Amino acid sequence: METLFSIQGGLRRWMPIAGILAVSIVSGYPFLFGGMHIGHDSVEHLQRYSCVVEQFWRGEIYPRWLARMNSGLGSPIMFVYAPLPYLVPTLLRPLLPLGAAHNRESLELGISLWFALLLSGLTAFLWLRTLAAGTSALIAAIVYMLMPYHLSIDLYARDAVAEMWTFAWMPLCLYFAGRLIETEQPAEMRPRLAGLGLAISYALLIYTHLMITVLFTPALAAMLVFYPQPKARYSTLRNGCGWLALGLGLAAAYWMPAAAHVHNLSPQRMVAANSKLAYDFNFAFAWRALKSQTGDDLFLWKISWVAATTLAAAVAAFLLARRLNRRISDFWLGVAVMSLLMMLPLSRVVWKVVPALSAIQFPWRFSTTLVLAATALLAMACDALAENRGGWRSFAGATVAGIVLVWVVTDAKSVLSAAPWSPNMSLHFGDTWLPVWSQTDPAYQTPQGLLLLSQRPAVGGNWSGAVSIHRWNARDLEFTSSVKAGNWLTVRRLYYPGWAAMTANGRELQVRPSPDTGLVDIQAPAGMNRIRLALPWTWAEKLGTGISAVLLFFVAFLWLTRTAERRKASLDNA
Repeated sequence: METLFSIQGGLRRWMPIAGILAVSIVSGYPFLFGGMHIGHDSVEHLQRYSCVVEQFWRGEIYPRWLARMNSGLGSPIMFVYAPLPYLVPTLLRPLLPLGAAHNRESLELGISLWFALLLSGLTAFLWLRTLAAGTSALIAAIVYMLMPYHLSIDLYARDAVAEMWTFAWMPLCLYFAGRLIETEQPAEMRPRLAGLGLAISYALLIYTHLMITVLFTPALAAMLVFYPQPKARYSTLRNGCGWLALGLGLAAAYWMPAAAHVHNLSPQRMVAANSKLAYDFNFAFAWRALKSQTGDDLFLWKISWVAATTLAAAVAAFLLARRLNRRISDFWLGVAVMSLLMMLPLSRVVWKVVPALSAIQFPWRFSTTLVLAATALLAMACDALAENRGGWRSFAGATVAGIVLVWVVTDAKSVLSAAPWSPNMSLHFGDTWLPVWSQTDPAYQTPQGLLLLSQRPAVGGNWSGAVSIHRWNARDLEFTSSVKAGNWLTVRRLYYPGWAAMTANGRELQVRPSPDTGLVDIQAPAGMNRIRLALPWTWAEKLGTGISAVLLFFVAFLWLTRTAERRKASLDNA
């Protein structure tokens, strides 16, 4: 009998994981079995990932200059884009058979997106178990995976690789923040372990998507203020901010170089090149989205009704949940309402007053926090319905169920209409940010123009003599020039601030963007010289990597000491 009970207990523990796994397979099978499909950003992500995975397995652990982009002329885009969404599928390469797909990059990236969906359900369940009973938490976690902004828009419409991973890390941050707030914690989750978990999950979020981190952090900080009892709010906020600062330090290897390069690769520069990317062009429920029939406006209209139904579900769930825990339900309703307000044209004055918000670029990105708030309220609402289903509560529950049914239909349409990435589709490796940072003539800022530049000699120009190539890596090129008179050598690399050239004896050479083509020009001295052209690590890369490395050892030390303390305590108790 005891064995039967233990088996039943084990099954109950594994059932939520099995349910979440089943839902992820059903809702994400096009990505799991067929790889990436055609979406808004699929080509762009495949281009970057193809470069990252190649340079990674050649020994460059954190590729920032992508050598194959722009027909082999290079791109600095990974100086500002977060690396984690591309490094995760990179690790899948040794695990997949060589003949798994015609396009290995597509399959690897697709599987990683499915895994992000699965992990989001698991971390959401872990977080929601702190708010509701197991069954309620499981239902809400599954709904979290199926919410249209998460599944239909981010996964199937946009192929938003980075944003998909944020849905896995944000619930993890909320879980550890909740554990940090609790006054009576179980023995296995002391404040130090909860704080370490918060720091690590926050660092993972930064390494994934800096803009989502910017809009999520105020909600996380507000949770540290409103969740605790009034007397404990200051100490909780102080401790929580300390752990968040540790997470910020762990991610310094990414955000410090990104901050140093943002003046060359800023969203404001992209907006200047394409006004449709401005935040005031992307508010939900904008009048033009209602009357226009262009692709961009139809997408904005879909975003608008998804946000409206998500808020409606959150309000209906709030009416049920506030009976169980008024303070927490009030908090999450406030997050939901504020998230929607920040997506509306009414908030335009806030976007103007706070310039940092423009880095978020699209106001509808606040749908991420709206989804989190609605999920928390749904979990508590399920608990409330389990206790009492009479009267108006049944009506509110039916309202939520009806909205979820509409979501499921929308998701099913997205899954069934997914267009797979065809093996005969070739990647041109064109950088969409090229007009932002390159000093190339606009005539060359096309696939055909870049192809013409890539067919030029590795080292060309108007000079007479000979050149021999010794090394041709992403950020480190070396060649010997033997020219009769000092002249400008044109290297087949796009110019970007930071390229530096010197001779073997340490003489620095002048570097400039070549007129019209925007390639790297080097003023070489006469005679035979061994010249090295490199994009060396900046102080921000060195300092950020150093800070992250030191803090990583510090985190490991804290974790090991805490483990040793637990082992000693268990021996003392024995």
